[in-house]
Amino acid sequence: MTIYIILLLYWGSFTLILNQLFKNRIKSNNKIYIIMAGGSLFLLMSLRHISVGTDLISYYSEYLNSELYLTLRPTELGYSYFNYFFSNIGMNFQLYLSVIALITVVSISKLYLKFSQNIMLSYYLFVTLGLFGMTLTGLRQSLAIIITIFAFISLMKNKKLLFFIFVFVASLFHNSAISFLIVYFFKNIKLTRKKGFVIYFITLASYFGLDIFILVVEMLSPERYLRKYMFLESNINPLVILVYLLIPLAVLLVWKPTSKDKHFDSPMSIMFMISLMNILIYFIATEVALFERISFYFIIYNTILIPNAIETIRSRDIKLISKIACIAFPLIMFLISTHGGSLGIDNYNFFWE
Repeated sequence: MTIYIILLLYWGSFTLILNQLFKNRIKSNNKIYIIMAGGSLFLLMSLRHISVGTDLISYYSEYLNSELYLTLRPTELGYSYFNYFFSNIGMNFQLYLSVIALITVVSISKLYLKFSQNIMLSYYLFVTLGLFGMTLTGLRQSLAIIITIFAFISLMKNKKLLFFIFVFVASLFHNSAISFLIVYFFKNIKLTRKKGFVIYFITLASYFGLDIFILVVEMLSPERYLRKYMFLESNINPLVILVYLLIPLAVLLVWKPTSKDKHFDSPMSIMFMISLMNILIYFIATEVALFERISFYFIIYNTILIPNAIETIRSRDIKLISKIACIAFPLIMFLISTHGGSLGIDNYNFFWE
């Protein structure tokens, strides 16, 4: 856990020093934050030992036997061929992790540079809201998540065909990526605060219809996933669910409309709906363990939604309080959920240790 705290302290110190030196002349969406935060994330991800995370050792075994897995895995062959390509050219596993780390960091950096109004805060939330932990252990799903980021960017450019192509390609790495198709139906939604509150409370009320959702999940999920996850006991930390419940509510409370018609802009509306989708997924995950990891396709958009909402606040005092809150609460959640958590990333070791 120590290495993650050092990383976050480094980011905080760098940001404070930069602001002091340049007296806030460097905007919070400046590319310098991409270089500093993205570079340090890349190093941390690249230099990790294969003991970091619950899944990495099995991915190491698969990498050593990549040709065999072309026949062992009947679906998700996108990852199998991706894995086979790098293994076949003689790249060692540590360098392979570096390639995936580079793809991950470049992709989220592109997303933040395009949409986030506070890049440093977005990176901070990327780590503390849990997606970073997934990138350290679940290689297949991490790559699928990265590909859906490009689907999202394509949808924002109104390139609908590209959106579907990217989601399809992502599903070749991990079947669960198909769940990202729901984002397409958010494309034309443009919210006001009033509409946002109505949809938020409808989402909360959906908890009482879990039986219906679970039935649908059973009908749509592949048999092998049902055997593996369906009847596992779900042990999600209640604090995690509480934080995800509070995020869209807090956004509605602090967001100040910048347009004359008092609407969220289109990306903010879509990301708000994605945040609500994440709540629904966690509701289902309390009964179906399979669903917890599906949330990772949607969590990353909270890391943009929160900073962008805060940047609309006109009062300096309220903005400061909001920043402190969105630093403190995710950090507490990160510390509690990471220690002994299901992803197994708490005991970080460098590859030479």
